[in-house]
Amino acid sequence: MHTIIIAVTMAIAELFGALICLKTKDDLKKMFLTCLGLGFGYAIVLTDILPDAAEHYRYAALICMIGILSIYVLDKYGKHIGGYAAVSGIAFHDFCEGAVLTVLGSMVSPLVILAFVLHKIPEGIISFSLLKGIRDRTKFCVLALIPLLIPLGTFIDAPEYIEQPVLAFSSGVILFVISKSLMTIISDNKHLMPKVAGATAMGAILGAVPCLMLM
Repeated sequence: MHTIIIAVTMAIAELFGALICLKTKDDLKKMFLTCLGLGFGYAIVLTDILPDAAEHYRYAALICMIGILSIYVLDKYGKHIGGYAAVSGIAFHDFCEGAVLTVLGSMVSPLVILAFVLHKIPEGIISFSLLKGIRDRTKFCVLALIPLLIPLGTFIDAPEYIEQPVLAFSSGVILFVISKSLMTIISDNKHLMPKVAGATAMGAILGAVPCLMLM
């Protein structure tokens, strides 16, 4: 019961991140929120998802590179494929986090619980930012389903031989997509470069701190 409560709280936090984006109507503020989410994306891949994939699995870096190359090729054939693939990777990560909660059980300290919950808010922001080509309300409805994978993961434990390659591949996909998104923002807003860089750096810090607490 304790684990389920934490998982549901994490799901609500992630949904709250998406809700912040939905309610932000000002284009400039939404762009800075996106940069915050992209910076967080770098942090969560490098300090959370990829290290989990690499633990006792020596091919993680190779599969991460395959993920980058694969989405690079696919991205040429579909305008929004990359974003949807990246969000799918985040969704699988949510599922795995639910499984991790089950393993930790009652050993989870209040500080670790706080880190688990806080790092889900920017995840909601980045997922909202990466989904393109659909209306904001439809996007929010889709993203309302993804956090449910966290409590679901507490009941179903994916085997490591499946979990780690998928996480490694997802890491590559997410890294490519957030890099491309950030380059697009920089290209379109060169006059705001210092603020864009600042928002991205802040997102990276906000992402790295709770993730490092979970290590």
